[in-house]
Amino acid sequence: MELNKMVTARKLKSKKSTGEKFTSLVLYDHTFCQSAANAAVDVVVVGDSVSMLLFGHDTTVKTTMDMMVYHTQAVAGAAKDMLVIADLPYMSYSDGEEALQNAKRLMQAGAGMVKVEGGDAWVADIVRHLVERGVPVCGHIGLTPQYFHQIGAHRVMGRSERECQDIMNAARRLDAAGVEMLVLECIPETLGREVTESVTALTLGAGAGRDCDGQVMNVYDLIGLTGAHIKFSKDYLRECGSIPAAMAQFVCEVRNRAFPSDEHVYT
Repeated sequence: MELNKMVTARKLKSKKSTGEKFTSLVLYDHTFCQSAANAAVDVVVVGDSVSMLLFGHDTTVKTTMDMMVYHTQAVAGAAKDMLVIADLPYMSYSDGEEALQNAKRLMQAGAGMVKVEGGDAWVADIVRHLVERGVPVCGHIGLTPQYFHQIGAHRVMGRSERECQDIMNAARRLDAAGVEMLVLECIPETLGREVTESVTALTLGAGAGRDCDGQVMNVYDLIGLTGAHIKFSKDYLRECGSIPAAMAQFVCEVRNRAFPSDEHVYT
């Protein structure tokens, strides 16, 4: 690893200033991460979705800190120059000191940034607490899987005027608290554009339209393993024939603005 080649939020923001899109994959192990590094993916996210895709649980609520530390270590060893973002799982950041100790575990396991879900005032306070102590933070708004039991279903968020305003308020709140990046999941493209234009943080779209600064996809969706039809994903393995080629094509299409296309965005 060469320090001057490492992907950082600052370097990604320089891409934003020139209009260049960045790429991200959600993955959980060393081998997939090696392929992502070879494909020049910019950011890897060690997602709390690990409990669903690797353990067969029905929500991310069952993900534990021990799971996250274990898989962050597995990914970080192959990350080379990529930025590694690790999720703080459900109820692991309910107060500032708990959040700090759990963030410390993930950073020591190899993460370069931690991610929290939600944009209420208390989440912004947690973000501020971490940032003031030197922990880079990524936010996550729109569809937030850790809130599944409150939301009631995996669905597009921000289609009503109230939800749209709530998401905008959350984005501004987290931005003011110091997040480096915001994952925007399952929201209309127009709202994704408005958030991106309203915050200084980078935006990473997962079904948030073409105007986000970067695009993220779960590697299991990218290779068609989940069996679920997710509007904002694409089975690259079907057309590319191998996992390395699929990852490289994803990177190429994001940077060339070929992905997402009309069929992958919410109106």
